[in-house]
Amino acid sequence: MAELETRNQAESDVEHFFALSLDMLCIAKSDGYFKRVSPAFTRTLGWSADEMLTRPFLDFVHPDDRAATLREVERQVAGNELVLEFENRYQHKDGSWRVLSWKSVPQPDGLMYAVARDITERRRAEEEFRESEERFRNLANNISQLAWMANDQGWIFWYNQRWFDYSGTTLEEMEGWDWQKVHHPDHVKRVVDKISHCFQTGEIWEDTFPLRGRDGHYRWFLSRAVPIRSKEGRVTRWFGTNTDITEQREAEEALRQAHDQLELRVQERTAELLKKTRDLETLLYVTSHDLREPLRGIENFSRMVHDRYADRLDDKGRDFLQRVIRGTQRMDQLMTDILTLSRVQRMELAAEDIECESLVTEALRRLDHKIKETGATVRVVEALPRWQGNRTWATQGVYNLITNALKFRRDGEAPEVEIASYHPTVEDGSVVGIVVRDRGPGVAPEHAERIFQLFQRAVGREVEGTGAGLAIVRQVAERHGGRAWVQAREGGGAEFILTFGATSRPIGTSARE
Repeated sequence: MAELETRNQAESDVEHFFALSLDMLCIAKSDGYFKRVSPAFTRTLGWSADEMLTRPFLDFVHPDDRAATLREVERQVAGNELVLEFENRYQHKDGSWRVLSWKSVPQPDGLMYAVARDITERRRAEEEFRESEERFRNLANNISQLAWMANDQGWIFWYNQRWFDYSGTTLEEMEGWDWQKVHHPDHVKRVVDKISHCFQTGEIWEDTFPLRGRDGHYRWFLSRAVPIRSKEGRVTRWFGTNTDITEQREAEEALRQAHDQLELRVQERTAELLKKTRDLETLLYVTSHDLREPLRGIENFSRMVHDRYADRLDDKGRDFLQRVIRGTQRMDQLMTDILTLSRVQRMELAAEDIECESLVTEALRRLDHKIKETGATVRVVEALPRWQGNRTWATQGVYNLITNALKFRRDGEAPEVEIASYHPTVEDGSVVGIVVRDRGPGVAPEHAERIFQLFQRAVGREVEGTGAGLAIVRQVAERHGGRAWVQAREGGGAEFILTFGATSRPIGTSARE
C-alpha cells in the first residue's frame, strides 16, 4: 500500500512538473507512444496533448529522420548511455517542420524521459549565414582583385583564389604563411607600420606597394581594407582587396616622361621664340626710328618744294608733289599702326580699375579736332560699365572704334555716333563691353569678318585709313579675354561691339552730348 502511494505521489509530482515547466518535456514508452507531453511541447508543435498521445511519436518525425532517430534510441538503450543527444525534424500541425535538439535519459522501467529545444530559427540563421558566406566566397573568388580577410589582430585567415593564382601557393601552404614574403624588402617596414596603425585604430587601410608573383616578378597593387564591426561597434575582422595597378603606373610614368620631354621642347621653343621676338623688336625699333626719319625728310622737303616753287610748276607737277606728300604720310601711318599692333600683341595686362566713361572722354578729347571738322554728333546714351584691365590699350580700342565711325558716313551728312553699354547674352558669359553705333553705309555681311584682319578693307582709297585700326581693336579685345565684331544697325548704319572679359559693375552717369 505504501509503495502504491509513493508511486502515485511520484506520478503526481511529474504531472505538476510538466504542467509548470516552460521546457519541451516528454515521456516516451517502449511501444513508441508518448506517455506525457508538456504544454510547451504542444504549443511549439501546434498539436493538442490528446493528438500527440494517441499517435506513435515517429508519425511526427520527418520521414528522412525516422531511421536515424530509431538508431540513436536503440544505441542508447543497448549501450546503457545515461544521456543521449541528437537532432531531428518534427512536423508542426500547419505542415511545416521544426528542428528539435534532444537530450534523453532512459529509465529502468523502459520509459524514456526527454527534453527538446526548438532550434529551427538558429538552424535557419546558420543556413542563411552559410549560403551568404558561400555567395560571398563565390563572388570573392571571381573578382579580378586579390581578396583577403583578417581577424581583429591582423592575422590573415582567408584568401580568395586570385591570391593562389598570383602567388603560386596552395591553401595548405598558406597556413601560417608570412605574407611579408611577397612584399618588396624596400616597402615592408612602411606597409607593416601603416597597417598596424589602421588595425589598432579601426581606420580604413589604403596603400600602394609591389607584390611578388609566382614568376618572381613584382607588380604594383593598390591595397584597401575596411573593418567589419559587430552590432556593438567592435571590429571583429577585416576585408581587403589588392588591385593590380601596374599598367596604370607604367602609363603614368610614360605620361610623366612625355610631359618632361614636352616641357623641355616647350622651353627650347620658348627660348627660340624669345630670340625671334627680340629680333622683331629690334626690327620694329629700326622701323620706328631709323626708317621713319628719312621718310619725314622726304615729306618735309616735298612740302618745301611745293610751298616755295609751286609757281614754277604746272598743275601736273604740283599734283605729283601732293601725291608724294600723301604717300609719305600714308607710309608713316602704316608704320605707326604696325608698331601699335605689335605693342598690343605684347602688352601686359595691368590690374587697374577702368571706368569706360573715362576711356570715352579721353578718346573724344583726342578726336576733338576731327569731330569739329566733320560736324559730327557723338552721344553717350546710357551708363557705361566698369572693369579691370589695361587702361592704355582699352582707350586705344575705344579711340579706334570712334575714329572708324567718324570716317564712314553718308555723302553730304555729318556723322551721328552713339556710344552705349553692351548687354551680354548667356552665350557671352561674364563680360562687359561697349557699342559704337553710326549711320554710315554699313558693312556687308561678307565683309563683317574680313575688316578685322590686318590691312583688309571693305572700301577703296577714297576713305582714309590703313586697314589696321580694326585689327588693333580685335587684338585689344582678345588680350582682355573678350572679342570684337560688327553687326547691322536698325534703321541703317553699323554697330561695332568691343567686349572685355570681366564682371560688369555699372557706374552712374547720365547720357550726354
